[in-house]
Amino acid sequence: MLKAESAMIRNSTRPLQKSGSALARRSGLLRAGLALLIGALCLLVAAPALANHTLVTPTGLQATAGSGSVTLQWTAQNLATTNTEVFEIQYGEHPSGSLQIVRTTWSTNANREHTISGLEGGKTYRFRVRTPSITSHRASPWTGWVTATLTASSDASLSSLSASRTTDLVTYTDLAFGPGGDVPPWPHPSDYSATAPADTAYVRLIPQAGHAGATISVGMPSFTDLQTVVSGQPSGVFKLSFAENWFSIYVSAEDGTTNHYRAMIFRKGSDANRVNLSLAGTSPGSDGISSGGSGGGANGADPPKTTSPDRGAETLTVTRSAEQTETQQQQSSGTPGPVTGLEVSVDGNKLIVSWQPPELGGPPDSYIVHIKPQGGGKGQTKRPQATKQSVTFRKLELGRTYKVWVRAKNEAGKGERTHATATLLIVK
Repeated sequence: MLKAESAMIRNSTRPLQKSGSALARRSGLLRAGLALLIGALCLLVAAPALANHTLVTPTGLQATAGSGSVTLQWTAQNLATTNTEVFEIQYGEHPSGSLQIVRTTWSTNANREHTISGLEGGKTYRFRVRTPSITSHRASPWTGWVTATLTASSDASLSSLSASRTTDLVTYTDLAFGPGGDVPPWPHPSDYSATAPADTAYVRLIPQAGHAGATISVGMPSFTDLQTVVSGQPSGVFKLSFAENWFSIYVSAEDGTTNHYRAMIFRKGSDANRVNLSLAGTSPGSDGISSGGSGGGANGADPPKTTSPDRGAETLTVTRSAEQTETQQQQSSGTPGPVTGLEVSVDGNKLIVSWQPPELGGPPDSYIVHIKPQGGGKGQTKRPQATKQSVTFRKLELGRTYKVWVRAKNEAGKGERTHATATLLIVK
């Protein structure tokens, strides 16, 4: 009887033993899974720190201003095992100009250096550097800002001048300029001159400034406004008359210094108003650059470069109609010519405009001096008497570029405008 009861008890506890074993196994699996989860979380937390360990912020950032550029130098602190390092440079006009980012890659262990070009003289720029990851979007913190101020260039030179000509406004061919000179009986000496065939109806000038930061404007006396031209690019179209065609080219440096250059294109052929020239002992020239550096002559010949009587050497014979002679007499004794020696200087928010009286035409009674902000804005005009050759415009807007022109005036009329531009710098 006792044996039978003992057997029954053993049989009844076996399911409990099996259930306990299963629970223990499940508990073990749960603990193992929890351990794996905790380990994974630890790795996720540690991974950025490990990654950022190789993305240390550069040190020793320095900025050195050049001509239209700034060179940056810094020391790399990258702990990556690879020899290739990538850096990001953020820069813009100081203090609140829009920012740009450029990347530079190095594969040496030397101190790093990078030059940012295409910057404008007279302005201050800010820079900072960081080390980005090449495999993710992470990056080191930025360095602090450093600034550099570029010196405004005073280079207002015109390094070259060329042109293209056309008969139909469709097909253009090159037109070469040669050096200019004194070209009587025309009113001004020229810095550049060229001769165009009779069928040339239009031209486009292609001026090249000596400095990348300079601005260029071109025009003809018959045009009321100057064209702004990108250095090395063609201007708008100018229509040529027969015989001489005069052009003014103004090159303004970053500091406001402006030089005025004159160019003359002589279109061969004749019309009712043409002045016929003949030079003793000189044969007709070709369609290219005229001999002596000046433009056109009678019946298709190139007009010669002549010297003044005190220099001797050449003789110029001028033949004109009675109407042309009368016109020139009126010009020499009536309407004043263009003013000379135009200078524009900047003093804070003031522009001082000065000039010399015309060398040609009748004497002036007064002058007209006009300034207007480039890009739009209200202009200002002053009308000093002939005894005064300087005026001052005050309370102008800093940072703006102003177009300036001066012309002489008398009872017979107004002379040709002489142009210049100037920029009021912001001094910080």
